[in-house]
Amino acid sequence: HSHVPGVYTESGKFLMPSEIGMEWQVDEPAIVNVGSVGQPRDGDTRSSFVTYAGDGTDGTKHGSRTVAQMSYPQSPAIDPITKELVVPMWGSGTVARITPMGRVNTFAGDSANPGTDVDALTLAARFTAPTGLIVDAAGITFVAGWTGHTVRKITVGGTVNTVAGTGSYGDLDHGSDGLLAEFRNPLGFTISGG
Repeated sequence: HSHVPGVYTESGKFLMPSEIGMEWQVDEPAIVNVGSVGQPRDGDTRSSFVTYAGDGTDGTKHGSRTVAQMSYPQSPAIDPITKELVVPMWGSGTVARITPMGRVNTFAGDSANPGTDVDALTLAARFTAPTGLIVDAAGITFVAGWTGHTVRKITVGGTVNTVAGTGSYGDLDHGSDGLLAEFRNPLGFTISGG
């Protein structure tokens, strides 16, 4: 825990903002500490933030983290196998992956046709307002569909299937058949051991 802003590199260096011109170009894994700006105890009302990827423009442009465009990114997760950041994109109805070196690519979903859930292979699949996701130890991604009221599964090979939810808003627990269950705007997940 530190109130001092800076970058802790994988090689063990600590770099102050003044040493790096207030900007860190990611070329190795790092921890970025924004410091304590904006904390009530500091009396400083400014805020601090880190932009990991995206140029600030709403869109679905692939590429390096500085030119990529994303549409309302939601709660991301780390793929434990590839170490990629997996991000549900509410606005475009897609799921993006950001490599450790900062390349942004759409992994699943058709940004030209977001909306009604469609099970298919990667880019032919459709998502309704994906909000939260989790990636399990095998690299399988589970996506919560806020307005689609479903839970979707993306295999490592890219097949997208609905695993729970009828698509109707409700509170129906259907025991052994998840496809007959109903959800009220699912947001995310927790994996429990056992």
